[in-house]
Amino acid sequence: MADRLAGLLRHYSLSARVFHSGAFCGQHHYAAPHGYIHLVRRGPITARSPVHEDLLVTEPSLLFYPRVASHRFVAAPGDTAERLCAEVDLGASTGNPLAMALPSMLLIPLADLPGLGPTLELLFAEAERDQCGRQAAIDRLCELLLIQLLRYLMDGRLGATGLLAGLADPKLARAITPCTMRRRPRGRSRRWRRRRACHARASPPRSRTRWASRRATIWPTGG
Repeated sequence: MADRLAGLLRHYSLSARVFHSGAFCGQHHYAAPHGYIHLVRRGPITARSPVHEDLLVTEPSLLFYPRVASHRFVAAPGDTAERLCAEVDLGASTGNPLAMALPSMLLIPLADLPGLGPTLELLFAEAERDQCGRQAAIDRLCELLLIQLLRYLMDGRLGATGLLAGLADPKLARAITPCTMRRRPRGRSRRWRRRRACHARASPPRSRTRWASRRATIWPTGG
């Protein structure tokens, strides 16, 4: 099976830095020029942001802001939540098409991410220890968690259209992966040539209807 992430990870940096692990009370605002991942181990806690409606999180969950998005977490008076938080960079500022294809925010209960369970256990355990190399270890584990989350999303958990859905289709993935390596295309003719190149690399199925349906997965408006 072709590695659908290898080329993107070679061309665009992925990094994470854990900056908080433990109890949370009161409120805090996040507005730095990068993304965030928040792992809520215990709620309740409310997430507020211009990019989504207020969300009351009561079960262990992952909240992922892949791009810059101002948001605030609020714990009600008397409530103490527990979280692990990290700054993340998927290369959105340099045009990573995968980062740009993600929604502004994702909220996923940890119970729906069984494949990430072993990494989460290691991450939480390492974060609770006060040992040499702790920061480096939890940062690397958070980066692994991000890659596993992208795998989960590429396997069709996010929706029927867009780049992630195209990468979930084996035939389209062979065409898309080389095309996403070109940064900052200029002008309509460049976009048209890129699409033509992508179509040429893919192996069309015998049915033209099926091939048109696959193309619509990435470009719902046609072209």
